[in-house]
Amino acid sequence: MLPRAGQNEKQDAEIEKLSWRVSLRFYGFEMSETEIEHLAATTIAVAHVRWQWISSWVVAERLKMSAASSAAA
Repeated sequence: MLPRAGQNEKQDAEIEKLSWRVSLRFYGFEMSETEIEHLAATTIAVAHVRWQWISSWVVAERLKMSAASSAAA
């Protein structure tokens, strides 16, 4: 991830093809290593919380379904 986000100091054509600057077209777009680390940590934290929420919702729905089928029987 880091080589794609930073400066292309060697002016390597292959690195430039993979660069986000080419695909995103942001003027002056660049992320430092620290910014990338913070973004990655935030993404992992959000994904973890989202996964916990989804898991809790699935458990609650299963309990509702089992309670409904027990009441019907």
